[in-house]
Amino acid sequence: MGDITMQKQYLCIRVDKFELAIPVLNIIEIIIADQSTDFHGQSADDPAVYSFRDLQIPLVDLSRILDEAPRNTPLGGRIIICEHGSDKAALLTDSADEILRLDDDSLSESTDSQSGIKADYLSGSISIDERIISILSIEKILRTVPTR
Repeated sequence: MGDITMQKQYLCIRVDKFELAIPVLNIIEIIIADQSTDFHGQSADDPAVYSFRDLQIPLVDLSRILDEAPRNTPLGGRIIICEHGSDKAALLTDSADEILRLDDDSLSESTDSQSGIKADYLSGSISIDERIISILSIEKILRTVPTR
């Protein structure tokens, strides 16, 4: 690996059967989802929000935007608080597994991805060992959520 200052860092997450990556620069906090997790709203007319500090921010169940399969909130899953500019959202994932530190030669701008993931929400991919990991575009995801 090259000089650490030239590397980009990504958080590896799992959502259903997909392995994905989120740029660490977009992450504010990682929270364990449990029974006390505070969600409000659950319908198309009343989108879910998450209470984070003194803010009500949109809650995005990534399984719904990636493959549209509704599911229950995974207890023990992770809520990733992300931001792009001044916009914030809470992303619901099954797990947050590892931090990858990568040189540019491991990254691709191609959004050809794992079967079932909509390219609309991706900014590229990572090829490491025998793994292909799709990179989520926080900017694109935040454009899909209603603001409060």
